[in-house]
Order: sequence, then C-alpha cells, then structure tokens
Amino acid sequence: MSYQPPFQITNHALNRIVDITQILTRLSLTNSRNLHLRKENRLRAIQSSLLG
Repeated sequence: MSYQPPFQITNHALNRIVDITQILTRLSLTNSRNLHLRKENRLRAIQSSLLG
C-alpha cells in the first residue's frame, strides 16, 4: 500500500525548488561572511582604541 499525495510533482515545481535552494544557499553564505567581517572589524576597533 503506497501513499498517493494529492498533487503531482512537475518539472516546473522541481525547477522552482532548485532555484529557491540556490538562493537560500547564497544568502546563508553571505550572512556567514558578513558575520566574520563584523567580528574582524570589532577586533580592529578594539585594538586601535587600545593602541591609540
């Protein structure tokens, strides 16, 4: 006995899923890079305030 969902998965739907996944992956990578840059800038600011 197999489950039959009340919809069909079409090529169009699969293509949209791929597009969404790619966008989310890019956003995730961008956010992690921005977090790293913020940490670096904070460390530089602290260091310059200690030295200056």
